[in-house]
Amino acid sequence: MAAAMPAASVNCVVTSPPNWGLRDYRVDGQYGAESTVDEYVARLVGLFDQGSRVLLLDGTLWQRAGVLADALGETLVVVRRPGR
Repeated sequence: MAAAMPAASVNCVVTSPPNWGLRDYRVDGQYGAESTVDEYVARLVGLFDQGSRVLLLDGTLWQRAGVLADALGETLVVVRRPGR
């Protein structure tokens, strides 16, 4: 979705990609279904690159993280580009 958006166009990006190897949503190309954790991380880096590209200079990108986040409460990670 972010790939179709203009650069520097949003204040905030929030994402919650599936954890690697945890669930199968039976959707081609789904996050978390990569063959290796290295491939998964590489895809997440691409996701964050696109999210960062669409952010305004003072924008933030948040990722919901953690397998047990629903049971234990939300865990959010703020991702920032160097120089921001």
